[in-house]
Formats: sequence, C-alpha cells, structure tokens
Amino acid sequence: MRGHFQAIHLSKIWPITLATEAGVFRVENGVFTECIAAPARELPNGRALLRSLFTRKHYLFEKYNGRNWAVPDVGEFTHIIVHYPALLEFVRGKRGLTADVIFDTHNNEREYFESVAARTAGFAKPIFIRRQASISERIIKQAAANIDATVSVSESDREWVAGLCSSQTRHFVVPNNLFRYEPTTWTGRKSVLYVGSLNVNMNLQALEWFTTRVWPALKESAPEVDFIVAGRNPAVGLVSDLERKGIQVVANAPSLTGLYADAMFSVIPAASGSGGKIKVGEALAHGVPVLTTAQGLVGQPAAIRECCIVNDDPGEWVSIIREHLGREERSSKLWDAKVENALTETYFGSSIMQIAGFIGA
Repeated sequence: MRGHFQAIHLSKIWPITLATEAGVFRVENGVFTECIAAPARELPNGRALLRSLFTRKHYLFEKYNGRNWAVPDVGEFTHIIVHYPALLEFVRGKRGLTADVIFDTHNNEREYFESVAARTAGFAKPIFIRRQASISERIIKQAAANIDATVSVSESDREWVAGLCSSQTRHFVVPNNLFRYEPTTWTGRKSVLYVGSLNVNMNLQALEWFTTRVWPALKESAPEVDFIVAGRNPAVGLVSDLERKGIQVVANAPSLTGLYADAMFSVIPAASGSGGKIKVGEALAHGVPVLTTAQGLVGQPAAIRECCIVNDDPGEWVSIIREHLGREERSSKLWDAKVENALTETYFGSSIMQIAGFIGA
C-alpha cells in the first residue's frame, strides 16, 4: 500500500506507471487506470521460503511470483522507485540502465526478520527466517551500484540501509504516517482498543499476548474496563474465543472514529510491520494515547516514538492502564500539542515531497 500512496501523491506532478503482482496501472492525478491485467499466482509461505533458500532470491520475490510480473521495460523511464529488497531483482545488474533508481526499504529487514524469528517456535524455522535478513542485505549490496537514493520510514532504518549502499547514495526518511491530527472528543467510556487485520498472523500473535498475559489481570483488578477488538475478517472461532473472555469484537467496521472516541488507550502489543506503524499514527491522530512494546515501535520516527508509552512487562501494562482509568481526562493539553507537532512533522503527504524534489532536480 505504501507504493500506492506514493503513486497517488507523485501522480499529481507526473504520470506514474505502477507495476504490482496484480498487473500494471497508469496513475494520473491520483486516479488508477489498469493497463495490463496480469495477476501473478501467490505461493504458500512455506514453499516460498524454501524456494528462496534454493534460488538465493528474496522470500517475497518468490511468494509473490516476481519472475512472472508484467514489468515494463525499465529503459522507458527516467526514474524508478523500487519497493522492498525483494524487487531490486528488477534493476539489479541491469546493463545500460539510465534511469535513477530510488529504493524504498519499507523496513530494516535485519531488525524485522530477527524479531519474527524470536517469536517463532522450533529450531529450524527461526534459522531460515533469520537467513532472510542476510539475503536482503546481500541483494541490496549487489544492487548498490544501481541505487541513486533510498527512502526509509525512520532514522534508524535510514542508518541501516546507508551502511549497505555506496557513499554517493542519497537517503531520505518518509514515515508511514498517513494521518493529520484530527482528535476525537472522548466519550468518557473506560475502554481499551486494539485495531488490526484479524486474519494476519503477526496481529493474532500480538492479540494473543495481550489477551493471555494482560487482559485477565486487568479485568480482575478493574472490572469496569472494556476491551474492544476491531479488525477485518476475523475467523468465527476467534470471535467466539474472544467473546468468551469478555472481549467485544467489531468486525469490518465502516468507520473507527466512534471506537477511538470511546477509547482511553489504544494498545499495540505488536512486532515490527508496516500495518502496526500505520495504526500507531492512526490512534495518535484520533487523540488516543498509545501503549505499546519496544517491538511495536520498531521503525517509527523519533517524533512518533516520543508520543507513546513503551513497556514490555505485562504486569506494568496492567498498572499503566489502571492508573489511566482513574483520570478525568484522556490526555493532557501538553501531550495533545506534542502529538499534533509530531504528526505534522512526519505526515506522509509532506515528507514524500522530498522524493518529488529529488526526481525534479
């Protein structure tokens, strides 16, 4: 989705061609028109992981069947934005490549795969997952001669990729903050909110951490608190299990504004990932304090990190939420101003103009 948002903003200046696993699209003034419908067959996770180890290509390149994408001739373009290390295959080692290549990392993949491996059971699978970080870094180094600029979501991610590129490469930070500050007025309800797609394994792991290690003690010590889980496409069994624990599930809500207005806290007990990064910004934009783990803030810019409450101890989470429930106001005016400044500083629509400036130079 980050590539789509970039296309929307940049297409207001220049026409954009967007190549994806679903086909090729022309984008002008934010409007997408399909040029080639050529969906590539997605591979199962396990098969894609094994295949990547044999081919020495990135896991995502195999999962989304990159070799069968309908990618236009790169010689037709003056600038090419490549998303993820996986897709550097399309420009790596290309002879006669005259276009400037801008590489959007999305994540520090060393940090990302290490965090995923740390939560993965077994002996062999974590090793395979960690190896993906080395594959990512090798691909970037091999493509370094073709990379003119990079785009990262945070300062720490920028430092990671800069260490893999040539000294002539330019580096920009464009955070995953898609929101302006539009705070809701708190309704006074004592509720805690979790938002995330409920068919994504990483989100389910994060939710399980909260419901098993925090929620029972919180509900026992503060019976007045409500826990609301909102997200897309939850399995029937998941909904039943959560409801048995006294948790309200809101599936496929057309709007989250009312839920954020009710919430005293938004909890994000997640590891790194672009979805989690977006949800942090979304909660702050609605004026809702965010409680998360150190892993939940991986890849966030410093301005956003400083607005969040960070703790890895489940018992401390219970204490923090209980203390907050006793307040008459959801947040302070000082915190509100800090959040507004952070969101203004990191807003995607503003920071992406750095890339427009590089392209137009």
